[in-house]
Amino acid sequence: MISMISEEAARRELWVSFASLVRSYLTAAQIGIDPPQVLVVQSGPDDLELLGSNRTIRLQLSAGQAEGYWAMYASPAPEDDSLLAEGAFRIGMDGMMDWTGLAGRQQMDAVAEALTTLILE
Repeated sequence: MISMISEEAARRELWVSFASLVRSYLTAAQIGIDPPQVLVVQSGPDDLELLGSNRTIRLQLSAGQAEGYWAMYASPAPEDDSLLAEGAFRIGMDGMMDWTGLAGRQQMDAVAEALTTLILE
């Protein structure tokens, strides 16, 4: 028997895949660096935080949606109100992403790579 996956479940899996790509790119970029420069924190299923030595990037997915909000702060402590940039993102059912600040739709891995570059700068 074949069962169909709901659109909400598919969107959840796309988010999980994107978060995994981000973690993988950051891990690969830090091979041989001791201690690592970036810590990835996932405090809940819809939140992802990249804590770097010079900045923090927070991503928050709207529950049950394929869109969310991102913000980049100048220091590891976002409470300092040192917002550098912010915007929205959307993950399409085809795995392509719209991301404020990036022209056109992007592959998920291209966005993960861009986030890795930003947090390691």
